Amino acid sequence: MAIEKFVEVVEKLFGGEAKEISEVDWSTVSQEALDNNTFAHGEPFYLICPEELWSEIGRLPFARSFCACLDFEGNPIPNCVPKPPLSPFLIGICIDVHNPSSYNLSQGRRCYAQGDSWYQLTCVCPCLG
Repeated sequence: MAIEKFVEVVEKLFGGEAKEISEVDWSTVSQEALDNNTFAHGEPFYLICPEELWSEIGRLPFARSFCACLDFEGNPIPNCVPKPPLSPFLIGICIDVHNPSSYNLSQGRRCYAQGDSWYQLTCVCPCLG
């Protein structure tokens, strides 16, 4: 499966534990980690973006520029080398830690306006190639 392979890639490249969002027992995650989004630095672990969102995230301008070296108009970015599949990059995701199957790509106030159990956290997503 792609998700297991990607977890291995992240753990090897970043040098820390990685977990897919749906595999996290959120009741064991500290409030500090949630409030300070320490996942961006691998504490307590790196979060892997939900596989269901990989294609949607891959179409975002940031992902297209990082992974495929294409600007917002689809033109090649000079001196940029396209990344191979499963190359990791960090992105923000909005997740309801009381119902971890609820997540979206809302950012900032839009994320937090969904309720007290919603947090904007950093997860690792793969280039799809």
